[in-house]
Amino acid sequence: MAFAKAVADYKAALSERPAPERDRNLRDLLADAGHPRAHLRQCYRQVLLCPEPPDAIALSWIKARKSIRKVTVQWCEKKLVQLDPQGADPGIQYQLQLLAGLHRSQYEDLRQVQVQSRPNLQVAEIFRTRDGETYRQVGYSATPVLVVTDYGGRLPDFTRVDHQPSQGRRRQRRDLALSSEAFLPALRVYLRE
Repeated sequence: MAFAKAVADYKAALSERPAPERDRNLRDLLADAGHPRAHLRQCYRQVLLCPEPPDAIALSWIKARKSIRKVTVQWCEKKLVQLDPQGADPGIQYQLQLLAGLHRSQYEDLRQVQVQSRPNLQVAEIFRTRDGETYRQVGYSATPVLVVTDYGGRLPDFTRVDHQPSQGRRRQRRDLALSSEAFLPALRVYLRE
């Protein structure tokens, strides 16, 4: 966690610079420290830990998670300028023009969409008591889950899942009706219809 915080602090200190420049600076800094091939996500990947022995573990595939968040015109403008500080990229300049031409009534309709396309396992602990079962979400697991065994060294019951998620179709989200085309593709920002 200390390494993850140091990386976040370093990137925050360079937040006014474009993202590619920030990343290049960080890579150069790590190379100077003797770690030219460090893969940052692997350096501080979290391993899920179940500290108490659960009665059962529930595993299920999550095919894709979609995060939709509301963004402001000012946020979009700042991010686009950070991507092209010299104003040399015609694609970014066109998106800035689109943003400037947005009608005031549409300011509340900007949404950034992030999709994690790789499947992950969702992990939950189940504890059984006289009052019933308690279900506690542990998290999403891209790595093994560590579980404390009982005194006999036995693992808790667990659901078995296939090595790959099923190919069934995922239900469409109905919470927001977004246009099919991105309004600002560089930022994955859509307009709510």
